[in-house]
Amino acid sequence: MKFSKKDLALQKKVDEVLLKDNLTFEDKEFIYQDFNPGSISDVTTHSAYFTPLDLAYDFALFAGRYGTCVDMCAGIGILSFCARIRDTQEKNISNQICIERNPDYIKIGKTLLPEAIWIEGDIFDKAIWDGIIAKYGKIDSIVSNPPFGKVTKTGADRSWLKYKGADLDIAAIEVALKNSTDVSMLLPKSSVSFRYSGRPYFEEVECKKIIKLKEDTGMKFTMTNPGIDTSVYDDFKNTKYHVEHVDFVDVEL
Repeated sequence: MKFSKKDLALQKKVDEVLLKDNLTFEDKEFIYQDFNPGSISDVTTHSAYFTPLDLAYDFALFAGRYGTCVDMCAGIGILSFCARIRDTQEKNISNQICIERNPDYIKIGKTLLPEAIWIEGDIFDKAIWDGIIAKYGKIDSIVSNPPFGKVTKTGADRSWLKYKGADLDIAAIEVALKNSTDVSMLLPKSSVSFRYSGRPYFEEVECKKIIKLKEDTGMKFTMTNPGIDTSVYDDFKNTKYHVEHVDFVDVEL
């Protein structure tokens, strides 16, 4: 993708900071704030739209951060990093697991968040989930900013899932709810059954994507927003997507 001179200069500084032997907290925040995934990956092909740092910090206030926590499609780990910072005093997180299929992102993620358990692979690979549960037991909570787009962006076998649609973010919902009933996600506004951000009030709406998910899987749940107006944050890098913070409640499988 094409970078402006400003983008190139900022990414060069990020790369220089990443070479330091010991990163300070401020260094890590700078990297999470300004790292551009387009420097090492085709963001459109891989739907690599990284969460803004301020949004990730606020997301972590409401998302589950206790016991065994899994971050699906973790990127370089910004959601998990912010959750760990929010958990500094309570120390309720016992295992923090980041699943990411891009080894270049994992390399950076391990530098920024060495406390986490990093797994290279696709969230649609059932063996990954079986392995996590076998080793760590019950998954207490799941967070995710999943890929937005069509199924061609994953080559994993999805035959173990009941949702047969083409939208990866919708398929990711089924994966998450199959493995935990405490799920928080950042999803495009077109993939949620409510409108909240940038509006004067919360309103439930019909979402054909969610209706299909429920029909295909038989799952029952309610999508809600804990109170984060995502319209106040800077847009995700390299995209004009607008998202909602979604919590899933009243889950029945």
